[in-house]
Amino acid sequence: MPREQVKKLLHRFYEPLVLLHVLDPTQGDHVREEADRLPLDITSSKELRRRLVSALAYICDFEKGGDSFTAIFIIQSPLTYYIACNEGPRPKTLSFFRNTLDHFEKVYDLDEGQRARAKGKILTESVKFSSKRLKAYWSFLRNVLVRCEEILKDEPESKVFSALKQGLIDSSPNLLTLCHHCYGLLKSAEFNFVRERANLADTQNNKRNLFAEVKHFVGRLAFHVKTIDVLMVAAVRLPSLFQDPEIEPVKGPPEQIQAPALRQQTRLGGIVNRMVKPGNREMLAELNDRLADLDRTFQVEDLVRRTYERKGIEPRVHAELILLEYYYKHCADLELFENDRYIGTSKPACYCCSLYLREHPAAFEQSASHQRIYLNWLPPATSASGPGSACLLAAHSQKMLNRMTELIRTRTIEQIRTQSGRRPKNFDSTTGETISTRAIAALQRFQEVPEPQGRDSDSSDHDSTPEGDEDEFMSDLAIQLEPPSDERDRDSDEDSELTGGVELL
Repeated sequence: MPREQVKKLLHRFYEPLVLLHVLDPTQGDHVREEADRLPLDITSSKELRRRLVSALAYICDFEKGGDSFTAIFIIQSPLTYYIACNEGPRPKTLSFFRNTLDHFEKVYDLDEGQRARAKGKILTESVKFSSKRLKAYWSFLRNVLVRCEEILKDEPESKVFSALKQGLIDSSPNLLTLCHHCYGLLKSAEFNFVRERANLADTQNNKRNLFAEVKHFVGRLAFHVKTIDVLMVAAVRLPSLFQDPEIEPVKGPPEQIQAPALRQQTRLGGIVNRMVKPGNREMLAELNDRLADLDRTFQVEDLVRRTYERKGIEPRVHAELILLEYYYKHCADLELFENDRYIGTSKPACYCCSLYLREHPAAFEQSASHQRIYLNWLPPATSASGPGSACLLAAHSQKMLNRMTELIRTRTIEQIRTQSGRRPKNFDSTTGETISTRAIAALQRFQEVPEPQGRDSDSSDHDSTPEGDEDEFMSDLAIQLEPPSDERDRDSDEDSELTGGVELL
């Protein structure tokens, strides 16, 4: 596929994606893997293996920001862990991964006391390796604790929350102690109050409340302890996965087609015209009318153009798609472990990765997704052309990008027509609670307070998602975006604004 053809197709992909992001950057609730929430002792071997792969990916992701985001799958013969990162993988990641696998290879032959000591050593090394990430979590948590305490200053629960806050502060000088403290806190009855408040929607601002953030970051800090628990159980139940494994790093495509710059006809009328199929004049008129109403009040077109300018900042192919396409290219030579088409990741997939995985012919299992749109997302497209495999891969890239564009256009049209408003922003990672941790806390609370207290405070682990009416939808569009730092060159590969329903290439 010639480079100019790829750039034109990318324009057609990014136009509706940017518009959809402006209208609502979160395209649904978290899609979760239910097996991750079950106690380890009732998890099947297949699900435990999947949790193992995701746990390994998680502890290799050592900093916030996305560069170290990690994806892993397992090949059966010879036993090999294929690993990719958004950037890298770096030598320090591969060294840590190798040492971690070596530690767990020895666990099966240890007695209970030795396993406990080994677990402590592995957790200590893991916390040290991820110290930058954990310090960032603590910084976020500390700030939100202060704000929550201010909210509660005149309420009966203020003393309980202040004690909870002080316990976290007292344990914070040592990251390992802090992680252990958070892990215990999730199982405690005192944390039920935070859960209850976290499940209350911020209906005024249509976003997460601060207690949901406390719950989330406590869960993130506790997750390191839980992750090592998963790996210890896997080392005992599935020892073959640690017997002399090889590690194969997979890097992203050497030549990435960069996201195209803003062009003159990237305007609301042109975007809508290219999304709607030819001849559907009623649909075209409806969408233009609805967007015109929004634009008169909130300058949506200006937001779209400024957002489009900023979308290409540090674009990247995400790690799970690097592995996915590597497998698709080399599948004749790679035998997945027990033919399990699963890629473990350090965090849930974004909205675009989730769509890409779902539509890909390799038919990998759908993993968890936080459903947020990342505008620096880059498809693993290729500009290769010529005979043989290169030509086939180019055709595959073109077909995938066409399909992604079709899906994004359909979703954007639906968003414009329903004007359902913005959803509360999802965290890009999960809190990390399981049924067992919440059950322990619930049992403790039941023992302390025998009388029923109304609805179950932990009936849902999801943030509430109020449906905004049209006024809320419009007010939420009044967001301020910083102008781009520089004006990018215009490309000549432009679609006509006059031609309705531009055909996919």
